[in-house]
Amino acid sequence: MLPWDDLTEFVDEDDFAVPVVVTQDGSVWSFSGIFDAPFLAAQAGGYDMDSATITVTAIETAMAGIRRKAVCVVNGAAYAVMNAPKADGTGMAVLMLSVQP
Repeated sequence: MLPWDDLTEFVDEDDFAVPVVVTQDGSVWSFSGIFDAPFLAAQAGGYDMDSATITVTAIETAMAGIRRKAVCVVNGAAYAVMNAPKADGTGMAVLMLSVQP
């Protein structure tokens, strides 16, 4: 087993991941993910992670079935899901979000 084979280490809430809840058409997904928003600079060690898009990165299988227009709640704030999760080829996927009106 390679050190990165256990993807749960990347989404450990004792480090920098947060709880995420997504709802759509009566279905609920609850998982831990890495939240990144342009107006929040999450620090991991000495590195600031910023992007121009609000995203949640999590284990790909935890987000299976999520589609556009779902509602994603992170840190008590609701966001609209912009598209299905995009796999990155490592077992992780990125969910693009937008602020709900």
